[in-house]
Parts: sequence; C-alpha cells; structure tokens
Amino acid sequence: METPFVGLKARGNVEDWLGKVEESMVISLRRIMKGALSDYQQRSRTEWVTRHPSQVVLAVSQIMWAKGVHDVLDKVDEYKHKRLDLYLKRCIGDLNDLAVLIRSDLPKVTRLILIALITIDVHARDTLANIAAKKINDW
Repeated sequence: METPFVGLKARGNVEDWLGKVEESMVISLRRIMKGALSDYQQRSRTEWVTRHPSQVVLAVSQIMWAKGVHDVLDKVDEYKHKRLDLYLKRCIGDLNDLAVLIRSDLPKVTRLILIALITIDVHARDTLANIAAKKINDW
C-alpha cells in the first residue's frame, strides 16, 4: 500500500503543513473505505473482516447493515415482515460465523476487531429482533 505522506515535508507554517496531512489522511481513508466496501461484496464476511483495518471493518459493517435494513423497510408490500425475518436470520448466521472465527487461533489485533464487531452485531440483531417481535407496521 502506498503511503500518502511521501513527499509531504514539514516546512513552512505548521497550520499549512497539518492541513496537508489532514487532507492526505482523508484521501487515504476514502480510498481504503471504498476498497473495503467493494471487497465486502466479493468475499465471505469472515474472510473480509481479517483483511481490513479495525475502524474500517466496523464502519463498513454498519454501512452494510443499515443498507440491508433499508432494503427491507423501503419496500411497501405485504412481504415486509417476511423480508425482515429473513434478514434477521442472515444477521444471526453472520454472528454465528463470527463466533466460530473467534474460537480459532487469531492474532490479538484480529481478535479485538472481532470482539468489537460481535458486540455491534449483537446490538443490531437485538434491534431487528425487537422490530420483528413487535410486528411494527408504522414504517
């Protein structure tokens, strides 16, 4: 991976230099996030989670979960509850896959990423289960 700070010299006003550092960071993060989003759709989630930085994994995972929820809730028809139940089952399956992965021999950093991701995924699962259990129709 190419370092965006190559050629960025600490010269001149500190405000100007730090502004350029910030600009480079934003460009780098945008590129990394786009790559992770693309990769998410091409790999299994358990493989994907081990290939990207932790904050990127957490952010992209939330983006994809929110997209999935919107896909379910945006369609106005009599199958909305069925789609919600299916998406809930998918989320539970994803959680089960992460539970299997975390029991394997992993580097400490990967294990910490998985702990954070599982915590977020449990909350997401509970949110969907709550909506499904209450059969909320006012959406």
